[in-house]
Amino acid sequence: MTNTLDAVIRELHHRKIAIEGNLMFGFDEDDDGVFERIAQFTIDAGIDLPEFYVLTPYPDTELCTRFKRDGRIVDQNWAHYDNTHFHYLPVFQPRNISREALREGYRQAERPSTGDATSCVGNGVRGYGACPPGWPTTSIPAVSKPDTTLSR
Repeated sequence: MTNTLDAVIRELHHRKIAIEGNLMFGFDEDDDGVFERIAQFTIDAGIDLPEFYVLTPYPDTELCTRFKRDGRIVDQNWAHYDNTHFHYLPVFQPRNISREALREGYRQAERPSTGDATSCVGNGVRGYGACPPGWPTTSIPAVSKPDTTLSR
């Protein structure tokens, strides 16, 4: 992590602003160790709300075209093309790990890796331990937005 990123994270936490990190598994460079490396990064970086996803080659994208060309699309059931509800095996064959390893690594990442599984803010901060001192421990009320429409 860079000193600049460290400073920004410290300042956000000082202001009691939680940091959401969106992290994705399944890239060609990913191997069996990627899950532990990413989990450790979220801890080291101070990511409060880690959200994990699996690379999904959506139809009519360059990624899907490339995977089809390379023979790596193994599931044509469009109901399985969902990068957040990972009940099925990946719809593609990863380059350096098995489909099963990708599914299980994702499932493992979704669980807190250390500490207490209780959250700081309702079900929001699924953190890696207790809430930082002074942070709210109850749910944040929903924020309603004014009804707006876009006009041309």
